[in-house]
Parts: sequence; structure tokens; C-alpha cells
Amino acid sequence: MLLKIIYSSILLLSIFVLLIIYNIASKKNMPYTIYFKRIVIMAIVALASNIVIAFSTKVIVSDIAYCMYFASLDWLILALTGFVTSYSGYFKLIKNLTLPTVLIFVADTIFMFANIFFHHQFEIYEFYDVSGALFLLTKPLPLYHIHLAIDYISVAMCLIYLIFKVVKSHSFYKIKYRVVIGSIALIIILNLIYMVFNLTVDFSVIFYALAVTLISFFTEKFIPVTLLRKSIDKAVNEMDSGLIIFDIDDNCMYVNEFIKKHFEIDEKACLITEEPVSVIAEGKSLKDVDPGQFSYIKHPHIKELKDRHYKFTFNRLLDNAEHYLGSYIIVDDVTEDYLIMQALEAAKEEADGANASKGNFLANMSHEIRTPLNSLLGMNEMILREAKEDNLREYAENIKIAGNGLLSLINDILDFSKIEAGKMSIVTTYYDIHKILTDCHNLLGQSALDKGLKLTFDCDEKIPSILLGDEMRIKQILSNLLSNAIKYTIAGSVTVKVWSEPVDDTHIILKISVTDTGIGISKENVGKLFDVFQRVDESRNRNIQGSGLGLAITREITTLMNGNIGVVSEPDKGSCFTASIPQEVINPAPRGPFSIERVRPEGIYKERFTAPKAKILIVDDVPMNLKVVQALLKKTLINVQTASGGDEAIERCLYEHFDLILMDHMMPAPDGIEAFNRIREKGVNIETPVIILTANALAGVDKLYLDMGFTDYLSKPVKGAALEEMLIKYLPKDKVNN
Repeated sequence: MLLKIIYSSILLLSIFVLLIIYNIASKKNMPYTIYFKRIVIMAIVALASNIVIAFSTKVIVSDIAYCMYFASLDWLILALTGFVTSYSGYFKLIKNLTLPTVLIFVADTIFMFANIFFHHQFEIYEFYDVSGALFLLTKPLPLYHIHLAIDYISVAMCLIYLIFKVVKSHSFYKIKYRVVIGSIALIIILNLIYMVFNLTVDFSVIFYALAVTLISFFTEKFIPVTLLRKSIDKAVNEMDSGLIIFDIDDNCMYVNEFIKKHFEIDEKACLITEEPVSVIAEGKSLKDVDPGQFSYIKHPHIKELKDRHYKFTFNRLLDNAEHYLGSYIIVDDVTEDYLIMQALEAAKEEADGANASKGNFLANMSHEIRTPLNSLLGMNEMILREAKEDNLREYAENIKIAGNGLLSLINDILDFSKIEAGKMSIVTTYYDIHKILTDCHNLLGQSALDKGLKLTFDCDEKIPSILLGDEMRIKQILSNLLSNAIKYTIAGSVTVKVWSEPVDDTHIILKISVTDTGIGISKENVGKLFDVFQRVDESRNRNIQGSGLGLAITREITTLMNGNIGVVSEPDKGSCFTASIPQEVINPAPRGPFSIERVRPEGIYKERFTAPKAKILIVDDVPMNLKVVQALLKKTLINVQTASGGDEAIERCLYEHFDLILMDHMMPAPDGIEAFNRIREKGVNIETPVIILTANALAGVDKLYLDMGFTDYLSKPVKGAALEEMLIKYLPKDKVNN
């Protein structure tokens, strides 16, 4: 009796363990979990059946309990088969064999219960041991052997599936299947021992609980954790970066294969010979180092490659409560990036040099072209002032038009250089849109009239009267679009339309459209219109002059003002360019109807002022330029003195006082800047206004000259009106007669 109690206690403990495992398995969501839970249930039934058998006093109860025991083994093995096939990934096999296998096991269970009273499968008889304890034993019969065969065939199939997986799997994953094979083999061996030796008590059933526990532990805990650790270790060691992990006391705990390969390692201490931490921590504890610090270093101790460059990125390891646990360093081989950066820096230096060379070239080109152009237009202005014959004045007017066209081309190139250099800025002022329209009409109206074109300006009466924006650039946009339309329109009309769309109480979108009846643009060429130096349909436009910069500059200026420009065009029917530019409203009152303010013909030149008591000095190394300025100022009666270079100007300014100095920039040493600085150092002209004359019209030169201390800036070619305006502005007021 004591043996039965001990036996039953072990079985109850096993049932308790299985219930715990079932609860754990219920929380899992793996494909094989449902089969594993069935194994646990059947194992519990088998254990409970054995308890009933041990304490049963009636044969019928023992028979039913035996049937329950054998049936539970049937269904445990069926669940085991499902578990193994699912665990091994044979999902298609499960689908194909589930129905016939279930039918076989159902039939076996039915026959088992049906034959209790016929003893066709097994026979129960009593047995008393030496202590007098009663046991019920089974006497195997032929059908019982068939029952065992079904079970063992199923178990053999499970083993075959698992062994096949072990053979086919990567060695890394063989452990996943070996543990299950071992657990199944344990049950088979114990069951065979029970049967071969015809033991009094079937202890093999106890090991069902042990096997299920082992399978549960290894499949749910040990194997996943082991595989995860191995996977992480493999992944970390195959990284293209190094990993160094430190504990809370800054002791190195781990380095991956990258570190071992690239650096000299002290294997015992697991430290890098030339400690990278010292580069980052600078003697401080790692927990005091700010995350993300890194440094590029060139490590001398390289096994395979020399002159490599590394980046060390540091970070702290913290728990959920932000407590410091340790730290780690990621080491990246940035040699390629380093070399690319060096190449980029070299390319940048080369590009900067090329840009500087281009800038110098443009400055020199500007100077070389503007210098003779200054003489040409200056002398031509004198012809216009003094010529009495109509034919001479007509010739001079043609020279003026051609010269201004050349000057416009130079200005386009220099404007583009400013845009490329990022030095073109927007200067906002209050302006009246009617004035811009009037200026553009007066500038280009004659060109349209000469071609017989109808030029129409249509300005919305409701447009605000005063706006805030870059008046000069808006005028440039309109004049570029208008001149382009006139240029490419042979007959018909050109219409300028201006209106506004409100954004809020203080802002509008200024809309400017220019529509022509010109030659138009094909669809495939519309996208090229705003490209630099691009002229479309060259075969049709070969007789039309142009640099191909106007529209590119117009688009860049529009973009610079946060606007946009578009075009709609059709070959032989014309084009419509529309620019949209955000502007601020200063006075929202409607501007009213637009009317052209006609400019009176120039007629006979009349000087704006006289200043016989004023004395100025003109400094230029080109004699023709000196003559031009002298001629332009002849009727003002100013006492004009000249100096043919910087040295002569400096010498004269030491003892002779001038009311104003016009200084050319590009002269042989000393140039205009050096001469200006030396005049400012000593002599009687330290406070005299100095206006620099220059053919350099590149981006930012006006600010550059003003920052140097020059009073003002006058660009060549010098126009008479601009020169007179400058003199009125800076000559002593008491010496100027208006």
C-alpha cells in the first residue's frame, strides 16, 4: 500500500507540473503551441488514469482506466506527431495526413473500449506482491500488439522527421531538433524497459511529465535564448562596424571580431592596446561622457591594412529607470569616407579656384570691354550734344543704340555671375507699379513702334497704389519679358497685363503677363526656355540677336523673390509669359486707371548746373577716358584737373586741395585703391569725397568699395546725366549753381 501511495504522489506531482506547463504554453502564440497543449492534456489524462488503476478495487473500473490510459497514449502520440511536423515546418504534410491519421487513432480507441469485455486486445488479472499489495497486470494479446505498432510507427515517423531536419539544417540550428529527439527517445526507452521486463509498476508514465517539461523548457526557453544569443553574436561579429562593451566600472566586457581583426588586442584583459576610450573620455569615467561624442583617429596598430581611419561613437547603457549600467562604443572604418572627403575638399578647392578664375576673367572682361565702351559712348554723347546736322545726330543715335545693346549684353552676363555666386540680393523699397510700367514703355516703346507692333499696357485699376518690393528687379523682369516679346514678334501686337490677387490684408501676389503674337515655341522646346545660354528653334531665330540669358535671369530673380514664372505658347500663334511675385501692401488704396507719361525728346543738351568755383581731380591711366569726362563736364564750367596715374594723383593731393576726386580703379601700380588709401593718410585731401570709377560691375563690388571707404561708386561707361547727378550730390553746396 505504501508503494501505491508513493507512486500516486509522484503522479500527482507530475500532474501539478504539467498544469503549470499548460498555463505557460497557453500564453504562447507559436504554430506548434496547440499540439503541445494537447500533449500536456493527454499526459495529464494518462497520469490520472494510472492513479485510478492503482487504487481501483473493481475490475470494470480498472478496465475502463486502462482503456483511458492506452487511449490517452494514442492521442498523446497523435499530438506529438502534430507537434513534431509543425515544429519541423512540415505544414503541407500536416494538411495531407491529418484526416487519415486521426481516423486510424479513432478506430484504435473505439476498438480498445469495445473489446474491454472480449479481451481481444489485453487482459487484466490480479497480482499480489510479497507484502500483500494488490496490483493489476496486463496480459498482451495479438490486437494489443497492433495497438503498440500504430503508436510506435507514429513515434518512428516523428523521429524520422526530426532526424531529417537535423541532417538538412544548418549546424547552427541542429540543437533545436536534437533536444526533442532526446525527449522522445527517453519515453521510448523507458516504455520498452517496462514492457520487456514486465515490471510491476509502469514508471514510464512518470517520465511523460519529465519529457513534456524538458520539451517545454528547451523549445520555449533554452533553445530560443540560445539561438538568439548565437544569432546576435553571429550578427555582431559579421557587422561592418566594431563593438566594444564596458561594464559599470569601465572594464571591457566584450569586443567583436571587427575589433579583433583591425586592432591589436590584449586577449586576457580584452582591451585595445591603444585605448580608443582615452580619445573619447579624455581621462573621465565613461558614465560622465556625453553620448554621441566621436573622434576620427589614425590607428598605428593595424594587422592587415595601414593608414586606416576610424570613427568612435560613444553611448551609455541605461535601464528603464535611467540608471547607468555601462557603456558601449561603435567603431566605424571611415577610410573611404575620409578619402572621399579629402577628394571633395580638393575638388571644392579646385572649383573655388575655377570660380575665382572665372570671377577674375569676368572682372577683366568687364573692364576691357567697358573701358573702350566708356570712351565710345562718352564721345558719342558729346556728338549728340554738339552736332547740329540731323544726319550726324541720326548716326550718333544709332551708335548709342548699338552701344547700349552691347552694354545690356555685358550686364546680363554679370547679372548671371551674381546669381551663380549667390550674391544677388533683393533690396526692398516703396514703389508705384505705374512708374515701372511707364519706364518700361519709354524704354522699349520705340522698338515696338519701329517694328509696327501695337503695344498695349493693361493695369488693373484696383491694384494697391503703394507696394513694398525690389522695384529695380521687378522692372528688370518686365523689361526682359517685354523686350523678348518685341524681339520675337514680327507683326501684330504685344500686350502687358498687370493685376493682383489678395493673400491677406497686407500681402498680394503681383501678376505680370506679357502676351505676343510672335513666332511661338514648340512644346518640346518650352522646357528649355529658361536654361542658361539656351536659344530654342535656332533655325527659325538665327536672324534674331540674343545671348540666351534674359529668361534664365528672369526666372532666377523671380525665384529669389519667392515667386514663379510660366509660359504658354503655340508655334506661329504667339506666347504668354506670366510671372507671379509676392509683395507687401503699404497703401491698399486702388491705384486707378493707368496712363503713359510720355518722355519728352532729348533735344538740345542743357547742363543741370554750373560750378565755376569748384575744382575736381580726375585720375585715369587712359587718356581717352580723361577726355570723355572733361568733355562731359565742359558746360558745367567746373575746374577739371587730370592725373594720368596713381603716383601723380598722390603727389598732387599732398599740397593741392580738390572739392571732389574721381578715381579710376584698374590702373598700373599703384591702382585706384592704393592711391586712395595713401591720399587718406596725409595731405590736404584727407576729407575730400572720392568717387571710384570702375568697369568692374561684378556681384558685390559696390558694397566692397563702400566698405573700403570710398564715398560712392560710378560704373563705366559713365553717362553724362549720372556723372552730373553724382557731382551735385557731393560737391560743396555753396559752389553749385542749379
